[in-house]
Amino acid sequence: MRVEFLEIFWYCIIFAALFAFAALDGFDLGVGILHPLARKDEDRRVFLNSIGPVWDGNAVWLVIVAGGLFAGFPQVFATLFSSLYDLMIILIGGIMFRAVAIEFRSKQKSKAWRIIWDYAFFLGSLTMSLAVGFILANIITGIPIDADGVFQGNFTTFFNFYTIVFAISVVALFMMHGLIFLLMKTEPPLRQHLRRWAFPMIFFFILSTAILTLSTWFLHPHMTYIFRQKSWMLSIAGLGIFFTLLIVRDVFFGHMGRAFIWSSGVVLVLFSLCALGKFPTLVHSSINASHDLTIYNARSSQITLKVLFYIVVIGLPFVLAYSVWLYRSFRGKVVVDSHSY
Repeated sequence: MRVEFLEIFWYCIIFAALFAFAALDGFDLGVGILHPLARKDEDRRVFLNSIGPVWDGNAVWLVIVAGGLFAGFPQVFATLFSSLYDLMIILIGGIMFRAVAIEFRSKQKSKAWRIIWDYAFFLGSLTMSLAVGFILANIITGIPIDADGVFQGNFTTFFNFYTIVFAISVVALFMMHGLIFLLMKTEPPLRQHLRRWAFPMIFFFILSTAILTLSTWFLHPHMTYIFRQKSWMLSIAGLGIFFTLLIVRDVFFGHMGRAFIWSSGVVLVLFSLCALGKFPTLVHSSINASHDLTIYNARSSQITLKVLFYIVVIGLPFVLAYSVWLYRSFRGKVVVDSHSY
């Protein structure tokens, strides 16, 4: 088995896991951010129970990303988790508050108790989304690392015009994705109330993504180099625009199941563009491009990659089969009863 194949395979696995996280955990993070739109306690319970069977499993894909980096590209894992340590802690904090809020919120009937956990659920979801956005943005723009992979910046290094726009775009994507999921899972009158927000959310996503696209094109040419050299690849971006138009059409006509598929397609297109733009670099050094960590200079040994390849080939179908079974088992509209969140 050729080494180049294994390196590219693991690069694809990592980005595939990132896509799965954004497409699956993205909609339940979006539900959390939209939680304040619920007007009464029953509606807030519907929000929680729409993601109740799947929210914890969706976050597992983030663990797969970390595990894939640790096993396949250990130097990249060490550099990212040490350089982005502050953002990682914020991300983990959001995960903790959000998980506790989901489990504790309905344990008491006290109005004050539920309001506290409602805010924790909202803030945890928003914090997670922003943290993911800033982490991905800094990986794209570049991290100030030296020849030894040692971080040479500070906490303020992570924040600039581009990373802020990127983080806002991630929030906009998750909000749109989550709202479409809620429209698919809810019944009137809650569905009618949420439908009023559909087109403002879609417009917010389109506007933020357009600004992000232009910023990437002009501010970070290393991400657009392959598209400038091979212009036919821009058709992938065109596919994203086409999917967005399909979302608008199907939301307008009330075909929410199809709209959710197109929304997931938009996520796939965006991550495909990122994967193509960064290849073969995993960590770009903003100090000197010669310090970049790529799939070729930061990989594990060939035997390690080969063993992991067989583990993934055997294990991944079981993970996918379980995910399909889980979503199929809990398809349909949300029903809230005494055993619900």
